[in-house]
Amino acid sequence: MSGLFCETVYAQQWITSPQIIGEGVGNDTINGFVFNDSNKNGVMDESEVGVSGVLVSNGLDWVKSDANGFFEIAVREDMDLTIVQPSGWRVPTDNRLVPQFFYIHKAGGTGYEMRYGGLPDTGSTPAQINFPLNRDGADGEQFSCAVLGDPQT
Repeated sequence: MSGLFCETVYAQQWITSPQIIGEGVGNDTINGFVFNDSNKNGVMDESEVGVSGVLVSNGLDWVKSDANGFFEIAVREDMDLTIVQPSGWRVPTDNRLVPQFFYIHKAGGTGYEMRYGGLPDTGSTPAQINFPLNRDGADGEQFSCAVLGDPQT
């Protein structure tokens, strides 16, 4: 007999995406903040604080956000800028419930014809990209999941 049991806690849906600030400036580095989006509007407001120690990657290099949530990392052509969601925090989702922990940078777009259109041109490097996080109330101790299976075929 096999079975799966997971205690699931459904949180209120939070729909937003990383905050892109400024027109493309064509820099060799990109910077921004990982911040506690306490009002869940997707914008780093003056009253909101940064989250330290969050890993940020350009697909090759890794950096950690500093005590103020600030990060700076090299820009790569055709890169996915991503963060690693820390324990006890959650990232927002889009309308399809896809977690928004990334920004795709693709100057020029896909560049060739594709069946479903490919990726749009993001232009030059934005001035800043801010990643919103919000406390989810879980500290890792509250999650429980039992997975049982029958190894016989």
